[in-house]
Amino acid sequence: MHLLVGVVIFLVFTNEAHCQLVTTSDQEANEGDAEVGITCDYSQFTSTAPYAIQWDELNDGGVIINPGIVNTNKVQSERFRLETSPGKANLVMSQPLRKDSQRIFQCQIKTLSGDIQLSNPSILTVYYLNQPLLDASASTVYEGQSVTFTCSKPDGDPIPDIIWYRDGQTVNTDNPSRYEIANSSTELVLKIRSATDEDGGRYTCKAESDQFKGDDAKTSVEKRLIVIGYYISINFTSDGSFATCSADGYPRPLSVLILQDGEVVKKRENTATIEINDEICQSSLTCDAENGKLNQTAALENCGPGHTVFNITVEFTSEDGFATCTAEGHPKPSSVLILKDGEVVEKGENTATIKIDDEICQSSLTCYAENGNLNDTATLENCRPKAGRPTDGPTGNLKVISEDSGSSYAIILIILFVGLLTWFLLLVF
Repeated sequence: MHLLVGVVIFLVFTNEAHCQLVTTSDQEANEGDAEVGITCDYSQFTSTAPYAIQWDELNDGGVIINPGIVNTNKVQSERFRLETSPGKANLVMSQPLRKDSQRIFQCQIKTLSGDIQLSNPSILTVYYLNQPLLDASASTVYEGQSVTFTCSKPDGDPIPDIIWYRDGQTVNTDNPSRYEIANSSTELVLKIRSATDEDGGRYTCKAESDQFKGDDAKTSVEKRLIVIGYYISINFTSDGSFATCSADGYPRPLSVLILQDGEVVKKRENTATIEINDEICQSSLTCDAENGKLNQTAALENCGPGHTVFNITVEFTSEDGFATCTAEGHPKPSSVLILKDGEVVEKGENTATIKIDDEICQSSLTCYAENGNLNDTATLENCRPKAGRPTDGPTGNLKVISEDSGSSYAIILIILFVGLLTWFLLLVF
C-alpha cells in the first residue's frame, strides 16, 4: 500500500520534481506520540517572508480534497496548527492516529509579487501496535500435568513478533521435550507438556516490532501459574466407637492401611475404618498411606471419648500445717490413700488431706492412688507443719489422731453433756 501511494505520487508530480523550489519530506510517527510535524522549506523560492502560506490535503491522485487545513489567516484548526520560522512553514498534527496513516499533505507558498509555488507531496505514516491478550488453560496444575498459554496476535504496523516471558525473564521454548509451540495467523500457543516446580510463575506475552521496542513494546496482562508438587496427607481420628483414617494427595493415594501394633488390620483405597474399644485403645494404632510417589504415617493421638489411653497422676504437697494429695486420670481415680510409715491414715476418692506437725513430718509420708487400671505413688518432698518452715525430716502431711487429741475430744463431750443436762433441768423446774 505504501509503495503504491508512493508510485502514484511520483507519477503525478514527476514533471515538477526537476524544478522543485518548495520542498517537503515524508514523515513517520507512532500512534500515541504527542505530535508530528511536516516541514515545508521555501528558502530556495524566496528569501523574504511569503505573502501567504497554505497547507492542503490531497488524495492518491494528487487532487486537493481538504484545502486550507491551516494558512496564514487560520494558524490552528482542530488537531492542526501552523508554525513558521525564516524559510520554513511547518504543519504540526497533535496525537497522530492510525487512521491518519497514508494521508498526503502539500504546502503552497505565495510571494508578495503574486508568484505561487507548490511543494512536493508529503506522505504521513503512523505506526501502531495493540496490546496482546493472554489466556491460560489453568491457573493451578499438579506436577506432571500439561498447561497451555494462548497469546492473541495484536494488530500492528509493522507486524509484531511475540516473545514469551516468565517472571520477567524470556522463556527458552527451544526444548521440544518440554514445550510445544503452535503458530497461526491470529494466535501463538505455548504448551508446557509436563509441568514442574520451576514452571510456576507469572507469564506474559510481549509484542515487539521495529517501531515498538523496549518500553514502547506492548505486554499482555500476566497470568500466574501455580504448580503443586507431589504430596500426601493423612487425617486419623476417632469418634469413640470407630477410628477412621483418610488420605489425600497427588497422585491420588493407592492404599490406606490401619495397623495395630505394627500388624495390618484394615486396608482400603482412600479411607479405612475400624471399630475400637478399651483394649484396642491400649495398643499402638497407626495409619499408613502411599500414592506411588510418597508415603506417610500418622498415629492415632486420641482413641476417642471413653477410649482415651489409661493414665493416672498424683500430686502430693503441704502448706500451713496440712498435707494434701490429689489424683487425676482416666478412668477417674477410685481411691486416694495417705500413708504414714506404710500405714493408711487417710482415704478419699480424688483428694485426701491430713493435718501435720513436726513429729509427723519426721515419718515417711506417701500418697497412693488407683483407678481400676493403673496406680501411682508419690512421696511428700517438703513437709511444712507451719507456714514457711519446712522440717528437716522426711516430708509428709498427715491427718493423725493422737492420744492428746483423744483426751481433748473427751473433755469436749463432757462439757456438752453437762450443758445439755443443765438445759433440761431448767426446762423441768
